[in-house]
Amino acid sequence: MKVVLSRAFEAQADQIFERIFRDKPSAAVRWWDSLRSKLRRLSRFPNSGRVFEAKGFPTIRQITFGNYLVLFEVGEGQVDVLAIFHGSQRFRPAILGRAGGEEE
Repeated sequence: MKVVLSRAFEAQADQIFERIFRDKPSAAVRWWDSLRSKLRRLSRFPNSGRVFEAKGFPTIRQITFGNYLVLFEVGEGQVDVLAIFHGSQRFRPAILGRAGGEEE
């Protein structure tokens, strides 16, 4: 199954990577490689994780990645990765910017 990354997800992941990179470049590279591996697994196991518990979003699923939550939806023949944010952050629907996206 194809994995499609939203622009919002890409921007969020880039910001996290840059924050880690400023303090420890080698850790940032390991973080990025691990994230890509986790996303590739979604292509084989698209219904992994669990349903996201925020009210009003019954089709969104979540997987954990370290201290982060990755939100995604499973559609016809593809997995749309919508957002990544730190688990201690309060969820805001605006984090799910859905325009565009590129295949992983």
